[in-house]
Amino acid sequence: MKRKYREVQKAGNFTFAPDTYYHIRMSVRLNSTPEKADGQVVVYVDGKKLITHDKIRFRNALSTDSEINTFLFNTFHGGHTKAWAPLENDGSYATECAYFDNFVVN
Repeated sequence: MKRKYREVQKAGNFTFAPDTYYHIRMSVRLNSTPEKADGQVVVYVDGKKLITHDKIRFRNALSTDSEINTFLFNTFHGGHTKAWAPLENDGSYATECAYFDNFVVN
């Protein structure tokens, strides 16, 4: 990885609008062999491809232990200091809420 905690692929100038429902799809392809960095992650929002992250080496061995066998969903606002916290227009801390449903893993 180029950074300490992650690699970054941004969705251009896309932002989520408040009070709007979105259909989000993420496709993950593991690297085909341990030595190849040919894995990929693609993110779609409402059917539009927004992020393509290519040339990823997710695993260094081919085994059942290196296959995708767990699904973890997490939302993270970002950062590890209060500077990343969402704020109201008056500068006070904002309470954020998001609803998620209809997960499909295949």
